[in-house]
Amino acid sequence: MANHYHVVLRVDKHQANNWDDKTVAKHWRKLYNWPLLVRKYLKGETSKAETMKAQEIIQTWHERLYDISWFMVALAHPCASRH
Repeated sequence: MANHYHVVLRVDKHQANNWDDKTVAKHWRKLYNWPLLVRKYLKGETSKAETMKAQEIIQTWHERLYDISWFMVALAHPCASRH
């Protein structure tokens, strides 16, 4: 069926929890673009307040990278938007 698929996933949450900010950002960038604030943070060019906000953004990405529900949304969105 053209509108049907099965996905088998293995999520290693323990490994993901050991990732640092740069590793999380690198994995996230495979799917999405980085905002300017995160690019500045990874270059070490942010103020204390900007650093805290960038870390908050990366923490959200971190949680999403091992969240199966978020994966399914990311997977289904391009298919759904084509029709």
